[in-house]
This record gives sequence, C-alpha cells and structure tokens, in this order.
Amino acid sequence: MLFEISVSVLNEEAAYDLTLYIMIGSVILARAAFELVYNYKDFFQNPISFFYFWQGGMSFHGGVIGGALAGLYYCRKKKIDFYDIGDIVALPLALMLGFGRIANFLNGELVGTVTNVPWCVDFGDGLCRHPSQLYEAAKIDGATAWQRFRNVTLPLIRPVMIPAITLGIVWTFNNLNIVWLVSNAGEPSDQTHILVSFVYKAAFNLYRYGYAAALSMIIFFILLIFSLVFMRRTKATEGAY
Repeated sequence: MLFEISVSVLNEEAAYDLTLYIMIGSVILARAAFELVYNYKDFFQNPISFFYFWQGGMSFHGGVIGGALAGLYYCRKKKIDFYDIGDIVALPLALMLGFGRIANFLNGELVGTVTNVPWCVDFGDGLCRHPSQLYEAAKIDGATAWQRFRNVTLPLIRPVMIPAITLGIVWTFNNLNIVWLVSNAGEPSDQTHILVSFVYKAAFNLYRYGYAAALSMIIFFILLIFSLVFMRRTKATEGAY
C-alpha cells in the first residue's frame, strides 16, 4: 500500500527533488537552531561562524523543523498533498531517529545518568554512565522490552558476566566444605566423595601427596579446558558491538 502511494504521488525525479529540498532545509535550520539556542553568544559576536560547519554543531530539533518546512514548501510548489508525503517519509524518519541515537552513543552525546552497573560506559569524562542512547534507538525501531534486554543489555554485560560465571563454576567445582561435613569425610568407606574431597583426603588424611598432586593436575586441566571452551563459545573476550 505504501509503495502504491509513493509511486502515485512521486516519480523518480520528484523524489530526488524532494530529498534535496529536505536535506537543504534540515541542514540550514539545524545549524541555525544550534547557533541561536546553544551558541548564541559567539554567534552574535561573530555571525560568520554560522558557516563554520567543520567545527560541528547541529540541532536535531532544528533539523526536523527545517526538513518539514522544506517538504511543505515543495508540496505547495508542486501541488502535492503534504500528508501523502508524510506517509512516505514516516518509516525512513523513524530509522533516521534510531541511527541518530546510535551516533549519539558513538559521539558521547545525550549520555545517561551516572551508575555503577556492569554495563555502564565511560564517555570520556571519568564517570561511568548508563548508555541510554542505545535503548532509545532500539525503542524507536520498535523493539520490545525483552528484545532491548536481549540485544542491548546482554551484549553490554557479557564481558563481565561470562568471566564471573566461569569463576563461579570453578570455585563451586573446588568447593568441598559442605560435602566434607555432610558426608563425614566421605563415609561410609569413602563412597560419598567428590573428586576434590577425595584429593583433599588423600593429601591431608592419608598423606599421599604425590597421588593428590597428580589428581590436582587432572582437575586443573579439566577446569582449564572447560574455561577456554566456555569463554570461546560465549565470545566473552569480544567487544559488546
């Protein structure tokens, strides 16, 4: 349906013209809004700074207003229904908002509140902040709460979570105090041992140090192989994105 509307309203040449109008209007108003709202002192002292595009400085709100006004002017000029054009540009505009939030994240803009959660990000000011831009970008693209958790939160906490899980498994594997107390040192007749409690008894009750050391090396290699495979399969050493 949207394709049919776009074809009936705009031909290829008109689509290029409309895009050019919107781009020009967006850039001019984005720059003007930035200079008049955020940099007005320097602007009034040196109005020519408006053209210093290489120094950066664009206002998103000014860009949206400028693009809308330029699109309205083109529609009036070509006698096209502005609301039909709105239907056509609504979807790419939503994608643009999402990409804009990702650009904010990469540029360290519009950062979230200071936090100490494992997935916080230091944007260069020495404070660890919540990466709210990524959640906003995902929400704009229609991601549900579960999708935002799975595709934003989990990749951010994975470099911390996976090593913590690995260390927890290794520690639990080597933990013998509960088994030792409950089984009364492997009784009856050493039938309730686990591997680490058996090694402990061999070393400190039976004084078979060489035997216990050999079994300890087996335990070490089991845990080493498990850790390497687990870290590799979960891609724990890779960056979040």
